[in-house]
Amino acid sequence: MSLIHLDFKSAVLRHSTSLYAIIPEVTENFDHDHYQILYLLHGMGDDYTKWIRRTNIEQYVRKYQLVVISAGFANSFYTNMKHGDNYWTFLTEELPNITNKLFSISHDRKDHFVAGMSMGGFGAFKWALNNPEMFEAAGSFSGVLDPTAFFNDHEHGLLNALHLTGNDHYLEDVYDQIWGSDMTLDKTKNDLSWLLTRQQDFRLPKLYQYCGMEDPILQFNQRFAKLAKSLPSVQHSFSKSHGSHDWNYWDSCIRDFLKKLPLRM
Repeated sequence: MSLIHLDFKSAVLRHSTSLYAIIPEVTENFDHDHYQILYLLHGMGDDYTKWIRRTNIEQYVRKYQLVVISAGFANSFYTNMKHGDNYWTFLTEELPNITNKLFSISHDRKDHFVAGMSMGGFGAFKWALNNPEMFEAAGSFSGVLDPTAFFNDHEHGLLNALHLTGNDHYLEDVYDQIWGSDMTLDKTKNDLSWLLTRQQDFRLPKLYQYCGMEDPILQFNQRFAKLAKSLPSVQHSFSKSHGSHDWNYWDSCIRDFLKKLPLRM
């Protein structure tokens, strides 16, 4: 297993950015066209280093023929921002093109996975539901699966509970940066519940949802899980256990998620 740190100029973002890639050791049995790939998406206020620094992901994947990619997306909610960069295009188009050129990635859907925590959990399910043909499975760990409800927390209880720093207008300012203050997310590619019901004619990726019982955004996760359970064609599981909105919990999530994937050694 090797860890690669890559700095590069993004044509989509129009500035330099970075990523970490965990790649398997090259062995005699190396099949150069069949690396599986897992994209790990970070949360609000985090960056591309957090999955590597705060979890044991390197140890968890060392026996698999799996490339793990962790790139940076600012506080974009994996969106082409109203007042910012085109992170949705970077995520769904440029980043896969870069990884496919750098590493020998399988083109088979069953070898592609995505997961994330908090904002990244939203991003993982957003990508999987908007491009269901691309992924075998997606994982959301304490995902902000209803950003409208999250950003409409006018009492700022979530701001304090999630240890986010900012003034009284922080959430409103972030929402305006991402989507614009007058933008509604209903029935758009950011409306995960709508996407879930709309995509019944497609074979959706398996959706693995996790949330700690002490997490302040458990309510959003329970609503999404209830909807997913009501749709017979959706392959979905919801794991609840003791845990809060923190890296100790997310480390346990990624370890369990990897066990559920059809990974090759």
